[in-house]
Amino acid sequence: MSQSAPPTIRLHDSLTRKKVVFEPLEPGRVGLYGCGVTVYDSCHLGHAMQAIVFDVIVRWLRYRGFEVTYVRNYTDVDDKIIVRAQERGMSPLALSAEMIAREERDMAALGIAPPTFAPKVSDFIPQIVAFIQGLIDNGAAYLTEQGNVYYRVRSKADYGKLSGRKVDELLQGVRKGVEDDKEDALDFALWKAEDVEGAAWDSPFGRGRPGWHIECSVMGHELLGEEFDIHGGGLDLIFPHHENEVAQSESFTGRQHVRYWIHNGLLTVNRSKMSKSEGNFYTIADGLEKFGAELIRFSQLQYHYRSNVDFNPQAMAANAARLAGAYERLLRLEDARAAVSAAGGDPDGPLEEVPEGPRKAFETELAKIVAAFGEAMDDDFNCPEAIVALMEGLKLTDDSLRRKKCTDEQRARLATRAWAELKPLAAVLGLLQQEPAAYFEELEGRFLEHAGLTEEWIRGRMAERDRAREAKDWTAADAIRDELAAKGVELRDRPSGTDWTVSKDALEELYA
Repeated sequence: MSQSAPPTIRLHDSLTRKKVVFEPLEPGRVGLYGCGVTVYDSCHLGHAMQAIVFDVIVRWLRYRGFEVTYVRNYTDVDDKIIVRAQERGMSPLALSAEMIAREERDMAALGIAPPTFAPKVSDFIPQIVAFIQGLIDNGAAYLTEQGNVYYRVRSKADYGKLSGRKVDELLQGVRKGVEDDKEDALDFALWKAEDVEGAAWDSPFGRGRPGWHIECSVMGHELLGEEFDIHGGGLDLIFPHHENEVAQSESFTGRQHVRYWIHNGLLTVNRSKMSKSEGNFYTIADGLEKFGAELIRFSQLQYHYRSNVDFNPQAMAANAARLAGAYERLLRLEDARAAVSAAGGDPDGPLEEVPEGPRKAFETELAKIVAAFGEAMDDDFNCPEAIVALMEGLKLTDDSLRRKKCTDEQRARLATRAWAELKPLAAVLGLLQQEPAAYFEELEGRFLEHAGLTEEWIRGRMAERDRAREAKDWTAADAIRDELAAKGVELRDRPSGTDWTVSKDALEELYA
């Protein structure tokens, strides 16, 4: 979308701890780095939450006219990967490759657009080694006799500025004797002297592998530059990962590392962070099977990205009913357009043929809704408020089909124009892009499997009801309707005849 003037976007910067106006380093261009996953197991819905958040942020920036370079990395060398690979009797990088392929399938199924770059740690070993050597050369890091390289935390006078922690306070709770070759207990590893088969490389410091924090500094530096616009990840990464990244990056370059930090909340189960180590996670694959991609996105975006979200099947059920209602409005629009076309009309014709009064009122209301969506997204990517505006827009679409003083053709044109304005906004959120028929086919298939029913049985009962109605046996017809309703089947009348869908109560049972 082209812009006559740069949009004013405000975001909450974790570094300054306040909402600020976003001003990229280079007008019209944005460099954004989002910390990706450590690929030792299947991704869970907590990973989906972060991916959805940054997917929407990138989509909105692009909608607003920015050229975005988005980097989302893979940590494919790590302690957990090594342990899991040994348990499975395979090389660490082979395990990583398997999990990356699985993650890519999961993200595609969620509708997550691929990043501009998806770097892996193992592909940047020479650059990591050079970066570490630079830190050693300027005194910010040191090599021990055991072949480990550590960053000197106290060499950075403002260490702790991102997390708000003070160096002396960090000494409390530090484990003793874990790495006894450190100068200071607070120092963290840049290079680990290990020779694990399949996860070790030669370097001037000796054979080993990178520490965790150094990887994002190097990949961000290589792909986005010494300083770039936005870096983000989950709240749990602020300390120590992002704090250490700031320190080592700024020690290396001598300049500010990142202009703005964005951190999303965490997905919890019973108020505990969803994590593999806690064993309380739902894989993305499991979530997709039970809920479907669009419902996962829709439910996630009901919350501001900085909020923690407690996983709640009951909330998912309520959101399923809201999402189905949105598609019902779009289905009515399709039916209205089809009826106008069948009658020889043009639902895509000019609005100028609509009477001025209804047309002006419609245009004013639609403009307010579109503006409200933009204002919400420009205000720290406020997706919940944007969804409110989107739902108001869908109501306007539906209401337009009943506008007074208009013909059916004119009503269809108004509704069509409304959805034409709204669909690109919904696309920013990754919502309502399916054809209604395809959406309901998926939903009904999920319901039939859960309820143990078949399409053939439902259609058979509907045919029996039609015969009863033709015979004016209203008692029998009503009994069949009630029978179907008791099983979660709701009948609806469409221009093409009677159809069926899943009732609200059945939706709640399906997803609860």
